[in-house]
Amino acid sequence: MSVSTINTARSTAIKQFIVELKADLNDYQRLLELMLVQHKLMTKRETEKLSQISGKHKSFLEYLEARAQNRSQLLIQIGVSADASGVAKLVAALPNKLAHPLAADWNELHKLIEKCKAQNERNNTLLDMQQSILSRLTQETDTQLYAPD
Repeated sequence: MSVSTINTARSTAIKQFIVELKADLNDYQRLLELMLVQHKLMTKRETEKLSQISGKHKSFLEYLEARAQNRSQLLIQIGVSADASGVAKLVAALPNKLAHPLAADWNELHKLIEKCKAQNERNNTLLDMQQSILSRLTQETDTQLYAPD
């Protein structure tokens, strides 16, 4: 493989990485919005709508996971490690007009991921509370039903 072919392949991988990173920003924002809707539906106990959204949520997470794996492969094609230090090396190697937006997008993606994780924790906490309450109510009812008079 010639040097120009390697450079072209790396250049293509860098462009694709940037495109996918921007797409991930939009998709993680959509995921956060979906999780906020889930929380609202859980508080209202709208189980039918919640079931519909849960299916979408699961497939969306699988899609995002596949995209993350693709980003990792692109970083390897570029010649850096498939982690944050690899992205830092990529940013350092790019001209400023590409490096600054890429670094900003990468940081924004991590902020969105942290927001999604925090919202997921809130949703899980709410779900745990609801299940605990339901369990206590069910146990109290069962005890009262079968208690001697």
